[in-house]
Amino acid sequence: MNPNESRKKGLLADFLLAALALILYCVYVKIILPEPFLLNDQLLFREIASGVYTGSPDGHLVYIMHPLGAALAKLYKLIPSVEWYNVLMLSTFPIHCFVLVFAFSSVCKRTLAKFFTAVLVLLTFVGTTVYFTIQNEYTVNAGVIAASALILLIISNYVGDHLGRFYTGLSVVLFTVSCLMRKNIFYTAIPLILFTGVFLFFSKKKLTRYITGVCVLAGVLALCFLAESLAYSSPEWVEYVKYNEARSRIFDYEGLPDYESNKGLYDSLEISREEFTALSKDFGLVKNVDSKKLEALADASERMREGVTKANFKERIWYQFRDEVDLWVRQPIGFFTVILWMITVVLIFADALASRKGARILLAVFPIGTAVYYVAFVLLFIYLGRYPDRVSVPFGYIIFAFSAGILAVTLKESPLWVLKSRKPAGFVLVLISILLILLNVKFIPGKVKRGLANRVFIDAYIELTAKTAEICREDPESIYFVNLRIANWETIDTAKDGFFDTPANFVPLVYWISGSPVHSEHLKLIGIDSPADALTDFDNVYYIAYEDYDLSWLTDLCRFYGKERELTETETLTVPTGTIAVYKIQ
Repeated sequence: MNPNESRKKGLLADFLLAALALILYCVYVKIILPEPFLLNDQLLFREIASGVYTGSPDGHLVYIMHPLGAALAKLYKLIPSVEWYNVLMLSTFPIHCFVLVFAFSSVCKRTLAKFFTAVLVLLTFVGTTVYFTIQNEYTVNAGVIAASALILLIISNYVGDHLGRFYTGLSVVLFTVSCLMRKNIFYTAIPLILFTGVFLFFSKKKLTRYITGVCVLAGVLALCFLAESLAYSSPEWVEYVKYNEARSRIFDYEGLPDYESNKGLYDSLEISREEFTALSKDFGLVKNVDSKKLEALADASERMREGVTKANFKERIWYQFRDEVDLWVRQPIGFFTVILWMITVVLIFADALASRKGARILLAVFPIGTAVYYVAFVLLFIYLGRYPDRVSVPFGYIIFAFSAGILAVTLKESPLWVLKSRKPAGFVLVLISILLILLNVKFIPGKVKRGLANRVFIDAYIELTAKTAEICREDPESIYFVNLRIANWETIDTAKDGFFDTPANFVPLVYWISGSPVHSEHLKLIGIDSPADALTDFDNVYYIAYEDYDLSWLTDLCRFYGKERELTETETLTVPTGTIAVYKIQ
């Protein structure tokens, strides 16, 4: 058999193994796990892209870069019957599964080694994705896509020319999608992309393919950022971006400065006590609060918190460590898998040290270096007063992928064949594969049980949103303002066909989209200029909130704006999460 035929058969075997792993994974997700779902911001992303929110598909998703948003909007225009946003998000983990198995199998030479490695990789993948396969969140998905790209970038230099170029090109595509999906997550992968170049250099690999891939990626991303800047270059969008950044600093990190202690500041900004209270409740109802006022409040709050942040640094480290552990212990099999694989990588390099090749000594620090990078990243966020848990999980996938990619190219064979060399890493890898099987058998039933228990909670919000939407449809001429604690958790099962048909008069107030041109387009469908004006000038306005939510601030705000208004409870709805009430403002 000539080498070309042998190579083709090897690639076919790799493809079939990856396809089989993908099928098994999809069956596992469909039969064993609860239905996957989207959460929070993603629901509004989907509504904007599909055209439900403004009446026409729109690519301005704010947190998802415009080139990707515009592509989704275009697909919705071409084939509106397909939920393209769901397709994008729900395909990230299957893509990752296929890439992992195919890439790792292609490193092995023997068929049995390929099969053994595919089983090990599939078990590892299933273990580390149990929780986030159910709960789809675009930040995590961006990390998973970047992780796939990082593995391909490493392995592309250890296979044949044609396959290597294909892997490099595919890694550029996946890195680009990751950046477009959540650029902050992609930024955390940049140092590891550079570390890959250092690794290849000390492995005495030619850097031509790597350098070409990095240059192409830089060029593609430059074009994406140019398109992004052009899409948000209008005066309305420039103002909104400043407004939203200031809002995020206040409500996500800093908190509003206390009114009594900073009365002079609020007076200088012409913000009354009533408006201050409304800002802390539903800031979308407050008039005349622009980006400059929010920036001033954010700066004042940040100055007050600087000392608190530094003084509580050690205490916050402990709380963050507890939260980090909790994030991974939610999926026990994934937690143990990551730890065991990191230990394995260290042992692999311990074997490399024993080979007396001086250049390998530097390679031994990579697993430790990536762990140090992770810890330093988290500590920096804590010191700055930010929430590292928002990015630590996807960042963890990227770190894991980097170590696993180096493991694959260093090992070059399945653990079954490493046993023949009598190196400790081979024995450890076989032990890990056994532990993975045992952990799957022990933990997955409990995990599924917990997932189904969580599903009751999710179904409650589905029921809640369905009922509030039904109320809005009963009187399309009325305007329904929906409190954050409902609108921010309008969790809809992605398995349902068709769009989530949100009525146009259904207005979530306290949301990042408030104040944007997209939000203004939504309000035009209702026939109002702003929620604050509708609050005082219209008689067909309703407010939906939980029944135990104190709304005295709302009547105080109306009085401040020169209109005496009362709230009359017209209807109540009982759902597993509590009782919500519909109040007419008159």
